[in-house]
Amino acid sequence: MGPGVYKEAVVVAGDDYVIEGAGLSTIIDGTTVGTAMTSAGDYNQFVNLTFRSTAGAGNDYHGFNTTGDYNKITGCNVINADSDGFVNGAGYWNQYLNCYVATCDRNCFASYQTGVSFVACTATAGSPINLSSGSTFMVVGCRVLSGGTGITTTQSGGLFVGNLTDGSQTLNSNTAAGNHVY
Repeated sequence: MGPGVYKEAVVVAGDDYVIEGAGLSTIIDGTTVGTAMTSAGDYNQFVNLTFRSTAGAGNDYHGFNTTGDYNKITGCNVINADSDGFVNGAGYWNQYLNCYVATCDRNCFASYQTGVSFVACTATAGSPINLSSGSTFMVVGCRVLSGGTGITTTQSGGLFVGNLTDGSQTLNSNTAAGNHVY
C-alpha cells in the first residue's frame, strides 16, 4: 500500500497475504465504522502500516485485531485507538515484532489466546501490555513508557525477558529474567 490515509475498516479474510505500507505515511483509519484492520486469515504478514480508530455509536474499536492464526505483524503503529491498540483477539501463535502504540483507551497490546509473542514493542499509553488469558506467550525486549500497570498477566506458562517498564510488572508464575522497572 502506498502513502495515504485509507478511511475504511479492513478485514483480511484470506490466507498467506503480505500487506506492506510506508510506515507512518500509510494510515488505515477505521473512523467510526470499525477496527482499522482485522486479520481473520492465517499466515498473513503486515509490515510498516499505521492504524487508528475512533468510537462511534457507543462502540469501541481497536487499531488492529488478529482473529486468524500464525500471523506476523512487523513495524506497525497505532496512533489512536478507542479500545485496544493491537489485540490478539482469537488467533493462536501470532507474532508482533517492533510495533508501537502512541495512544489507546484500553490496552496497548492485549492477548486473549495462546502463543502470542510481543518482541521489541513499545507502549506509551493506556494499560500497556495485558495478557489476560491463554498461555505459552513471550514478551521480550519491550518498552513500556506510560506508567500504570506496565506488564500484567494472570496466566502462567509465559516468558518475560529483558523488558523495561516505568510501571509495575505483575507476572504471576512465569519465567522472568532481566526485567527492569525504573
